[in-house]
Order: sequence, then structure tokens, then C-alpha cells
Amino acid sequence: MSPAIEPLENRVLLSVTPAQLQADAQALVRASSSSTAALNAVRSAEFGLIKGITGSLRKNGGIIGAVVGKTLATTLTGAGKTGYGHIQTSQKTLSTSARVTAKRSLAQGKALLKNSNDTTLQANVQDLINQLNATVPDALASLQTVLADAGNAIQSAVTAIVAVLPDITSSLGSVAQTIIQKSQAFDDALAAIPTAAAQLAADLSSITAQGAATVTHAYVGPAPVK
Repeated sequence: MSPAIEPLENRVLLSVTPAQLQADAQALVRASSSSTAALNAVRSAEFGLIKGITGSLRKNGGIIGAVVGKTLATTLTGAGKTGYGHIQTSQKTLSTSARVTAKRSLAQGKALLKNSNDTTLQANVQDLINQLNATVPDALASLQTVLADAGNAIQSAVTAIVAVLPDITSSLGSVAQTIIQKSQAFDDALAAIPTAAAQLAADLSSITAQGAATVTHAYVGPAPVK
């Protein structure tokens, strides 16, 4: 057989390249890192606001600040510490899941591109597809629940303070605005994670489909002489 003529089984046209797979895996890792950095920025701003409120409560609350204010300040500070403790734990779970799955997807996907008939690789890649489509989104949903619970606890504590001293937050408007902006950046960073995970899952699904579509018995060349 001429070197220019080979079985179709050795000429599989790949719709997903190793470079694309790597780029999409890196996109998921970056999204994970960005979300962690964005959370840290929100946490810093939030605790700045909490510190400002509790400090103002003690300074300007008069008798109320001395007697009731200490309890209110302790409640707010505790809500912040507890809430963000839970948030950071949940964020770490999400980030770790995304990073580890991305790295494994890259390694197993590249390996399957080289050996599409390896049943162990096929099973591993299918498991990774399931993780990208389910485990990572589930971790995000869990984080969003924790965020809501923590936010409600902090807001409840702030509301109790404002009820006692309505003017306490008037000087903290710029800090509150900063929190809103950083929270939006955090939301945007989180939104990028399932998008990146879905793209990587699509890559792996395409790779498995390519392997299944490989023609294993075909001959390209002149008709055999009878």
C-alpha cells in the first residue's frame, strides 16, 4: 500500500484538539481562582462595613450604645465571622472541585484522544463529564445557599442596629456601595464556573463521540485484482 493510502481507522479527523482541550480546562481553573479572589474582596469590604457600624454604635449610641449596643455589635460581628466562615468553606469545596476536575479532564481527555479504544479511559472520561455537568454545579448551588443564609443573618443583625439607632449607617454609604460592586464582581466570577465546566464537558463528550465514530474496517485504494 502506498504511504499516502492508509486505513481510515488511522485517519480519524478530530473536532477537539489537545490545544482546545487545554484552553478550556485552563478557563475553568481561571474561573475558580477568580471567584476565590472576588470572594476575598467582598469579605474584606463586608468586614470593613461591620467594623464601621459597630464602632459608630459604640461611639454615638450614648446609653443605648453602652448597654444595648454591645450586644448588638457582638451579634453583628458574630454573624459576619460565622457566615463568612461557612462561605469560605463552601467556596473552597467549589474551587477545589473545579480545579481538580479540570486537571483530570485535561489529562484523561488527551489520553483518550491518543487511544480512543481504551475502555478504562472511556469510563474515566464519562465520569468526568458527569462531574462537570453535576458535581461542579451542585457545589455552586450549595455555595449560593450558604451565601443567602449568611447574608440574611448579617442583614438581620444590621436591621436590629438601625432600629435602635437609625442614623448609624449614614456615614457608611460609600463602604456599602463598594460591597455592592464587589458582590456583583463575585456573582460574575461564580457565573463563569458552570459555563466553563459545561464547555469542558462538551469537549470530552465530543472526544468520546469521535472515538465511537471511528471506522475500524475500511480500505482506501485501488480495487483488488481478482
